[in-house]
Amino acid sequence: MGVDKIKKKYWMKALLLILVIAAIILIYDHKKLIVKTAYSDYFTYRTMKAETLNIDRVYRLTNDKGSKIAQMVSVDGYKPVIELLVIIDVEENIVEKVQIIAQHESHDYGAAITEDWFLDRFSEKSVRVPLKTVKMRQENSNEIVAVTGATISSAAVVHGVNLCIDNYISMVK
Repeated sequence: MGVDKIKKKYWMKALLLILVIAAIILIYDHKKLIVKTAYSDYFTYRTMKAETLNIDRVYRLTNDKGSKIAQMVSVDGYKPVIELLVIIDVEENIVEKVQIIAQHESHDYGAAITEDWFLDRFSEKSVRVPLKTVKMRQENSNEIVAVTGATISSAAVVHGVNLCIDNYISMVK
């Protein structure tokens, strides 16, 4: 009986160690998993030279249809931190997709930045002109209408996308 308890205790500790190691590995590269899941038909490799203070991951995605740049950026909104995934189509020089990975904005207004109706406003925006936050109505193609009651959060998302656009432009020069 005593030997069985020792073996069980040993195996429980070994299993716990394995789980801790697996969790560390998963946490370390969860951002690449997010990109690979969204673009599973693309070959993905990390471009560390293009990473900056706010842009902590840059991936080049390629397949026979073309290539894209995926960037993970962190910006402060009304509350810190908003983490974004920004996908830029290299052939078209447009923002293809913006996705909120994590945010801590207020549930009543700020959380609306995660909604598709807001994020779709970034789709197909040119990378040639910086984006601008406006409050009421879009008059120019580079303008993004802020979420009512969440102007700071909306402006933070626009700022994050502009950081990625600037970084992309410096990569392709």
